[in-house]
Amino acid sequence: MLFALAVLHCGAATGQDASSFPTRTVQIVVPFTAGATADIIARLVGPRLAERWNVPVVTDNRPGASGSIGIAFAAKAPPDGHTLLFVATSFAMMPALLPASAATSPGMAAVVRP
Repeated sequence: MLFALAVLHCGAATGQDASSFPTRTVQIVVPFTAGATADIIARLVGPRLAERWNVPVVTDNRPGASGSIGIAFAAKAPPDGHTLLFVATSFAMMPALLPASAATSPGMAAVVRP
């Protein structure tokens, strides 16, 4: 199963200097239950990001409503790039299934690594 890490309101999009990112704790929002595959992968990636960025990286599970609760939470985060959303590839279908969902937020940009 492929997974994508969607970066909300990426600092580069707001003109933030990349050399100053991140300036505080980074939160990885996982819209699935603890112990799910996405949670395990996010918890493996988190420490590596923390090591690279020299800031704490926290995994925050927000399950429910087929991921919509976690997605909505992440979409409402400040547009500073410190909130990451870790989702399955099925996230791409959300706008078609739920047109008024947070998945259609224009401030969301996907970063995908195959």
